[in-house]
Amino acid sequence: MSATAPVIAPITDANPTVAEMEARVARFNQLTPTQDYVDAAIPGCERTTYRVLGHPPGAPLQAEDFHLNIVRCEPGKSAPLHNHLTQEVFVALSGRWEVFWGPQGLRTLVLEPLDTISIPPGVSGMCRPRAAC
Repeated sequence: MSATAPVIAPITDANPTVAEMEARVARFNQLTPTQDYVDAAIPGCERTTYRVLGHPPGAPLQAEDFHLNIVRCEPGKSAPLHNHLTQEVFVALSGRWEVFWGPQGLRTLVLEPLDTISIPPGVSGMCRPRAAC
C-alpha cells in the first residue's frame, strides 16, 4: 500500500496590500452581538454571540460552508444541546468550560484555557463555562 504525498501549498509572490489585509480583519471592538439566536431567550441559555466568519452582512468576514462565532455566557449557561451538518469547534478562550455530547448530553469533559475540541458532524453537543471567565 502506498502512502499519498501530502499536498503542500506553493510559495508564491502574493503580497496583498495593508488595506487588502485589513479587509480580512474582524476587530472585536467593532463587532455587535447577533440577535438571531432565539434560543438565547430560554432560561439557562442566555448568552451573547458575536458572529465573525460566515455570510455577510451578519458576519464581517465572508466564508463558504464555515462560520465562526465568539460566545460569552455566565457559568452554568449555554446553548441548548444541538448538532450541525459540519464539525463544531469550541475553543475555551478563558476559564474552564465543560463540553457535553451525545443524545442526552450525558458524556462530558472539561476544557482548560485555550484547549480546543471538535464535535463531529451529527453529534449533539454543547459547551458551557464552569466558572466566571
